[in-house]
Amino acid sequence: MLRDASRLSPLSFSGDFESVVVLLSTTTLQELCLEHGWVKPDGRSAFSATPLPLVEQHRILRLFDLVREEADSQTTPLEVLQHYARVLACKLIVTLDQSRLEGVTDSHAQCFARLAQYVDDNIRNDITAEHLAQHAGLSLRSLYLLFERNAHMTPKAFIREKKLEHVYATLMDPASRAANVTAVALEFGFTHLGRFAELYRKTFGMLPSKSLKARQGPEKVQ
Repeated sequence: MLRDASRLSPLSFSGDFESVVVLLSTTTLQELCLEHGWVKPDGRSAFSATPLPLVEQHRILRLFDLVREEADSQTTPLEVLQHYARVLACKLIVTLDQSRLEGVTDSHAQCFARLAQYVDDNIRNDITAEHLAQHAGLSLRSLYLLFERNAHMTPKAFIREKKLEHVYATLMDPASRAANVTAVALEFGFTHLGRFAELYRKTFGMLPSKSLKARQGPEKVQ
């Protein structure tokens, strides 16, 4: 059973059998699903009750023993324990619940689309990765994995690219009342004008002043 925790309990004995109870962080499960393209079911996830082949049981128990030894050690760094937690979670998912998590659907794409819309709706505001993670209910790591998978860039780069696109659209729009480049850049949060101009040129192949001139015709740009 996956629960909102992150620890491994010791083996417990009852009658003529032994059981291993593993509590895994839902954040870890979420990150693994994003990383591998799995689909996380809504609510709590119960693993299959079908008995495993004996060979597979022995493999999992050996992994449990290794993780438990590391967890009981006073010298194992936290980073190592977190890595073991991810390995253990991945092993459990693949071994015990493969049929439910292996299929690829558009759930991650839908989550990304909602975040992209949020960026567009708030494009004039100062949007950070932390804001996006909070809005989506994701950890920062999960957010970065989501953007890497769907946009092939970081959330910061995505936000900056969308702001540049809005600046370009504003400068090129004949109906826009923008008097100069500086006003438009500041409107979309670009306060370092030299850096903004260089980013704009790399993205659109021209300086922002050229875009404004193209819209205004031969008139002088302020």
